[in-house]
Formats: sequence, C-alpha cells, structure tokens
Amino acid sequence: MQTNFNIILGKKIREIRRSQEISLNKLAEQMGVSYQQLQKYETGANRISAEKLFEVAQFLGVAPEVFFPDSSAPPPVPAENLELAQKLAKIKNPQTKQILAEIIEKMGGV
Repeated sequence: MQTNFNIILGKKIREIRRSQEISLNKLAEQMGVSYQQLQKYETGANRISAEKLFEVAQFLGVAPEVFFPDSSAPPPVPAENLELAQKLAKIKNPQTKQILAEIIEKMGGV
C-alpha cells in the first residue's frame, strides 16, 4: 500500500543513492534484495522495514534520521569521503593514523 510517508522515504533513498553515484543494482545487492524490490522501495510501492532502512543508512554512510521528513540530520556525505574514511578506519597503528591526519590537515587546510 502506497502512503505519502513511503513515497517521501523512497524519494529520499533515491536522492541520496544518486547523489553518491551508487547504482540501483549495487545498493540492492548490499541490501540483499533484487533491484526491482529496491525500485519498489524508492517509489513507495512497498514499505521498507526498519532493519532494511538501517542497512541502507549504513551503506550510504548517513544517519537513519536523514530519511525522515523535517529531519535536522546533516546532509549525506559524498561517496569518496566515505571510501577514504573506511580505508583510514582499517589502519591499526594509531601513530600512522595521526601522521595521515596531519598530512591531510596540511594539504586540505582542515
């Protein structure tokens, strides 16, 4: 059953997915659903469970609150920033992380 909320939620998922240049197939695969099912979520034709919505938020690197109307959650983070953060998170040595943080700060004026 299509409701206004399901449509708004689906549009938000699609908007964030597209802004990060993630294909329908890639996100569907991450969620463990077919691309057709994801299309139904994005159009509001099917309801998305809280668990699936949480998976989408994790994969897209956004807070789950961003999907709700009138949310004050920050805008989505670009995919390349998420990819970099994931790579940095895999570094085990804290000194190496600190050195990289200093390099990034000097290069980017952070």
